[in-house]
Amino acid sequence: MPRFLDVACPNESCSLFGIAGKGNVTVYGTYQINSGKMRKYVCHTCGTKYALASVQDHQEGI
Repeated sequence: MPRFLDVACPNESCSLFGIAGKGNVTVYGTYQINSGKMRKYVCHTCGTKYALASVQDHQEGI
C-alpha cells in the first residue's frame, strides 16, 4: 500500500499529528464527489480515518 509522505495525521492526540513524511498515512479507499474522487486516508500510528476535504472544512469552521 503506498505511503503518502505529503499528508499528515489531523488527530491532535496522535504522536505524529501534523508531521508529514513519516510514512504512517495510507489511502484505504475513495468516494465520489461532484468534482471527481476523494481519497480516504488512515493513520497507522493512531488509527484515525479521514478525508482531506472534511479536515479542511472542519479547520475553516464550515
